[in-house]
Amino acid sequence: MRFRITIAFKVLLVSMLGPFRWVVLSLFLLFTALPVFSGNETCSLQRKMLFEVADAQYFKELEGRTLSLRVSIAWRHKKTPELLNRVGCAIAAKYRNERKWNALVFSDYEAAKNYIPPYSDQNEPPEYLGGCQFVHDEVEAHVQCWTADPKTRGKSCLASSTSDDRQPSGPEIRIAEVSFSGALQMATSDQNKIAASIKQRTHGNSLDEVTDEAVERAKAGWQNQGYFKVQVSAKARTLTSTPAGQRIAVNFQVDEGLQYRLGEITFKHHQAISDVGALRRFFAIDNGDILSLDRIASGLLRLRAAYEELGYINFTADPNTNIEDESKLISIDIVFHEGRQYYLGGVNILGLDEATRRELLTNFPIKRGQIYDSRLFYSFVDKYISMFPDGVSRALNEKKDEQTGTITITFDFRPCRD
Repeated sequence: MRFRITIAFKVLLVSMLGPFRWVVLSLFLLFTALPVFSGNETCSLQRKMLFEVADAQYFKELEGRTLSLRVSIAWRHKKTPELLNRVGCAIAAKYRNERKWNALVFSDYEAAKNYIPPYSDQNEPPEYLGGCQFVHDEVEAHVQCWTADPKTRGKSCLASSTSDDRQPSGPEIRIAEVSFSGALQMATSDQNKIAASIKQRTHGNSLDEVTDEAVERAKAGWQNQGYFKVQVSAKARTLTSTPAGQRIAVNFQVDEGLQYRLGEITFKHHQAISDVGALRRFFAIDNGDILSLDRIASGLLRLRAAYEELGYINFTADPNTNIEDESKLISIDIVFHEGRQYYLGGVNILGLDEATRRELLTNFPIKRGQIYDSRLFYSFVDKYISMFPDGVSRALNEKKDEQTGTITITFDFRPCRD
């Protein structure tokens, strides 16, 4: 029996590929709730909101990485705190595994995509609605949102959070025991690894959400061993419960289905890198190996990195799957969307003394007119990471000109205005 499954496989890869596929699917997903807080309010099932991601980038901070987003929502919504809270909850639900993110919210996709913070003598664009940020630490997780003040001038600054602003997140639920049931073929040692991962990485404040997340982790574990169509359900029972927390045991009912191996990987519409052998080497899995979605996802990340070094910063790749049940093979056809190649249009540095500004400009590894190599750019950021006490995402702005194929980088070190 031969048939095609594309959407399910792409959704699974989205969860592993981070920001690189969000733009493609964000319009089509209605996001579930996450137990985080906005002000004194808990996100609930009634607070869903569709949004489209116009820009998503990771930035290395001193304490870890931060996801910086620009998103748009339907123009018909009025700008209110309630609206921003709904947007913040929806973003938190989608990026529930991120430790820290910030987002600027707009009423228009193009405005969000092309946004550059204004100078001190300029107003924010009318499409700018406000912003949200999320911090998830060892103690709690919370969302803060704020609406744009039409009288506000100067660059947009994300609200800082302190422990005094945070609301208690409620008793934490942790999984203490894991068991699997069913006609299982997977080796016990592999089952134990999945169980350990679930216990170590799954926790929260809602029993249903903790259980749902655990099911997804179990499903991913089986799929990384070739059980692509695995079905998993779970039942939880309480072991201990105190005001401070709850320990639960979860039994997973697993219907493994067939175990698949990789048939082949093929490529379409690849021009910048025409060597098929070179493309195939990005994927550390041989034809005939047990199919692992993690290994396919890692290959796609390496593929994107290679294209970004060549200036194709808008590159995406769509993996389509062909499943053959009789031979127990899954082949993957990767369709390239290279976009155009970008060159450096210029570098601007604001808010530093002249000597430091010249030093940074001199040491910037890409010269005007050269191919914009993102690897060189991020090596520069890593070298000068100590100069960004408030985070790289707050100081960096990138303006892309699709007509000329240039990107202009602005580092703005001027202090934020409250």
